[in-house]
Amino acid sequence: MLWSKVIGAGAKKAPLPEFVGSTSLQPNNEDNFNSGAEGLDIRNVGQPGDLAVVMFSFSDRPSTVGNNWKFRNIRGDEFITVLDDTSRDTLGVYIGYRFITSSDNNRPYYISLSDGEFYGLNAVASVFSNVSSFDGAAYQYSNNNNPNPPLLSTNSSLWVAMGASNKFNAGSGLTAPTGYSNLVHEYGLFGGDYASGAIASKIENLSSENPGTFTFSNNDKSFGATLGFS
Repeated sequence: MLWSKVIGAGAKKAPLPEFVGSTSLQPNNEDNFNSGAEGLDIRNVGQPGDLAVVMFSFSDRPSTVGNNWKFRNIRGDEFITVLDDTSRDTLGVYIGYRFITSSDNNRPYYISLSDGEFYGLNAVASVFSNVSSFDGAAYQYSNNNNPNPPLLSTNSSLWVAMGASNKFNAGSGLTAPTGYSNLVHEYGLFGGDYASGAIASKIENLSSENPGTFTFSNNDKSFGATLGFS
């Protein structure tokens, strides 16, 4: 699946994006970000005007969860959703982005579920400066393979590669696609089954990009996404 928009010609050349920092979170009970103390504190990394890109993933979920989860202070008007595949029973993923504002000071970021849990829940986020627009995204799932962010054809200067997998502990043996840096990763654990997520980035003016694979091991199902920004 692909989202894209046309970038107009003749615009004044802007400085290239810059990586600011990253953060990750494994909740205390590994199924629910249910307190401010477990907040994914993006504001503590970035400044007003910076771009924050976030992904959370989980290994599986009970049927009682439905779609009634709420990503507090991130979802809806506050975070722009790129992909919400949290209705999946196995390896669910959410991706969103936000341009940080001054009103984000000291605001916790966490998930609240009214009727269930996400098993093996984890979250990762990266923050960048000198970014003004989202250009497009592409993603794909696979079985028993490393996460493989697919080809994305947009005119972009910031490329964000994302990978997720169940059955894998991202605390060991994980590498980013070739040419990508600023790797951040996290994992959650439930009943002996892990779910892991990772973000890496590349800054270069290109008209298309195919990042290649993350190196995860012991995959059952995997997910890869490529996002472009300018």
